[in-house]
Amino acid sequence: MSVPHDRLSVLEPMNPSRPDADSPASERILDCVAAAEGTEPADLEERLYDSVDADALHALLAHGSSELAVEFTFCDYVVTVADTGAGPAVVEVAERASAGRD
Repeated sequence: MSVPHDRLSVLEPMNPSRPDADSPASERILDCVAAAEGTEPADLEERLYDSVDADALHALLAHGSSELAVEFTFCDYVVTVADTGAGPAVVEVAERASAGRD
């Protein structure tokens, strides 16, 4: 299952209190994974910084590369952050095939 942040309504109606596309990528990652888990970001079992250096990710995105993609595993999801140079970076969350989730 792939959950693009800007299409979060696939899981649930858009909640205006959730971070929008102008929020830092790290907040959108936490928001997407929490939505996929059906919980709040603060209640996730793992910490984002155990999977990726959020400051380094933000620095890469701020550098303004025309095409950049970073992929890593967080909470048994494959997270992809892609910057095409055409607006805010896109955050996608996909369940790992080998995660063994019920």
